[in-house]
Amino acid sequence: GTQSVLQIFCGEGTPLVSLDSRDLEGRADGRGSFRRVYQNGTPVQVAAPERYGTLRFKEWREGGRAPLNDPQIRLTLDTDRQIEVVYEKRA
Repeated sequence: GTQSVLQIFCGEGTPLVSLDSRDLEGRADGRGSFRRVYQNGTPVQVAAPERYGTLRFKEWREGGRAPLNDPQIRLTLDTDRQIEVVYEKRA
């Protein structure tokens, strides 16, 4: 196809995840778990808050890839992607 789905998962509440590109329906930022549909090849910067309530950002996880521990990541959507934002209790 010519479209790619970006699926964001969050197991801990609904932090505001910001996206710097609007999807095909004009949507960008979302809370918690949500999905956006992009034209293939669209670059998107995904940013999670470093702190969320009593939690702090730990990493982004994507099946089969090394976790990314920067709250801001840049993706180029040339295929469907499912990423999870992980938080941990602050020490």
